[in-house]
Amino acid sequence: MTRASVFAAIGLAIVIARLGAQTTPSTTTLGTAPNPSQRSQNVTLTATVTAGATGKVTFFSGPTPIGVATLSGNTATLVTKQLPSGRDAVRATH
Repeated sequence: MTRASVFAAIGLAIVIARLGAQTTPSTTTLGTAPNPSQRSQNVTLTATVTAGATGKVTFFSGPTPIGVATLSGNTATLVTKQLPSGRDAVRATH
């Protein structure tokens, strides 16, 4: 094996390793309870992520992160009082 073919084989191994490290996109849906809620009331946020996903979910109130929860199965739950009065754009990302 020539030196060039050794480097070519190493380069191919690096490309294969990088391709193997890619992640599959996931879908996240969010539920809230109770909805609507009262001021200063605990609200439970439940994110459901595509089956097989692992890791953490970050919950947001508008642009502000309000907490992180670890997936258990395909759900992550956060209980919070940090939501503002009135309407709010709550979201979760995985």
